[in-house]
Amino acid sequence: MKRFLAGLLFGLLLFPAAALLAVRLGLWPTEGTAPPPFWESLLTGPAVHSAIRARAPRAANPLAPTIGSAHVLVSSTSTNGKMRG
Repeated sequence: MKRFLAGLLFGLLLFPAAALLAVRLGLWPTEGTAPPPFWESLLTGPAVHSAIRARAPRAANPLAPTIGSAHVLVSSTSTNGKMRG
C-alpha cells in the first residue's frame, strides 16, 4: 500500500511540475490566432460585450446630420447600387 500511495503522490506532483517547467521554458504552445471554440464564445461573448459597453465613453456624434447628407444617402441608395454621374 505504501508503494501505491508513493506512486500516486509522485504522479500527482510530477505532472504539474513538468507542465510548469514546459511553460517556464517556453515549450507550451500559446498561439492566440486560432478562433475560440463555440462553447467559449457562447460563454464569454455576452460578458465581453457587456464589459465593453460599460467601459466605453459616452460620446455624442461629432457630425450633425444635415439635409444634404440625407439627400446624398437617399439618391445613392435608390439607384440599385449603380452610381449616377
